[in-house]
Amino acid sequence: MQTGDDVLYRMTPLEIARGFVLDDDPARRVRPASSPPPDPRTVLEECLLRALEYQPCVVAFSGGRDSSVLLALAVRVARREGVPLPVPVTRRFPRFEDTREDEWQELVIQHLGVEEWVRVDLDDDALDLIGPVAGPRVREHGVLWPPLLHQDEPAVAHALGGAVIDGEGGDQVFGLDIHRIAPLVLAHRFPRYRAMRRLPGVAAALVPDPGQRAVSYHRLRTLEAEMPWLREAAMADLRRDLAREHGALPLRWDQSIRGLLHHRARRLGLGNRTELARRRRVEYIHPFLEPRFLESLARAGGPTSLGPRSEAMTSLFSDLLPRAVLRRRTKASFNPVVHGRFSREFAEQWDGSGVDERLVDLDRLHEEWRSPAPNGRTHALLQAAWRHSQLGSA
Repeated sequence: MQTGDDVLYRMTPLEIARGFVLDDDPARRVRPASSPPPDPRTVLEECLLRALEYQPCVVAFSGGRDSSVLLALAVRVARREGVPLPVPVTRRFPRFEDTREDEWQELVIQHLGVEEWVRVDLDDDALDLIGPVAGPRVREHGVLWPPLLHQDEPAVAHALGGAVIDGEGGDQVFGLDIHRIAPLVLAHRFPRYRAMRRLPGVAAALVPDPGQRAVSYHRLRTLEAEMPWLREAAMADLRRDLAREHGALPLRWDQSIRGLLHHRARRLGLGNRTELARRRRVEYIHPFLEPRFLESLARAGGPTSLGPRSEAMTSLFSDLLPRAVLRRRTKASFNPVVHGRFSREFAEQWDGSGVDERLVDLDRLHEEWRSPAPNGRTHALLQAAWRHSQLGSA
């Protein structure tokens, strides 16, 4: 039986260099459930009611569409059932304008009539990759997947003995971009997408499954410019492996939705989050990734989906929130928060140790870290190099 740190998944040196955790069986297909679940809204309400049994029950609330929907539905369920309302917990970085969503947050809170709202104002570098929250965890456990697990801390700290509800998976469940069917759906629903410049995407999606790997390999040709720190052989291997994964995506949207929870990266990431939270006596609950919700949504959308994100969310939740919230297109950016003072100072004095030189060009990696907005795929590399500087090869 696995115990202690054996339960946590640490990234391998190859995964650290790439910044990716890839699937072990991308061609696997998930069969529909033998008995159909209720409609998506009912399934979500049942999940949230179970979450509300924990006290305290908090919602990691950013003001974005996903967390706003879950807060609104949880509040409605709590009022209907006569149980304590969930408490929204919002992390804020007052000095970083790109992270601010105050207007959206206040619009949602006022619309719902929620009185208790915890706003956690954090120092600029509180959630730095190797800062006061992440650093001790990296020292103790190594480089965990995903590297930004420490960002859960503000919500977890306010839910000790209870539960955290978050909107993990919302982008994949409601967004079309990651699904192979997307170009066809957009071309069908919006005439402007039938323009000549859209045809290559439609044609690529329609290539029969045996040819999808070659299509994906060609489309990944820009990776070399996006990830210049990888050596030539390592980049070639990454393109091949990513093409294998992307090329296995099903054309049907319902099949793609059913497979979300079986992707290795998502499975391992959720496992790490759950384990770390439970060590603090907190249950982490991701309603959008509940198997019954995914099955219900797959049946509702069928082979071609519920439409683009705004359309899908409006069709499911129009009675919960103002239309402007459900159809908003803006999103906060937390890049300056993650790669903050601690990361920049370490990057400046880094001596090149702690990174596999067979996979990584040290000079190019150093250049990337010193750029104004380092690529997020280098987060794990920075944590690995910093840990080596603290502990040596341990």
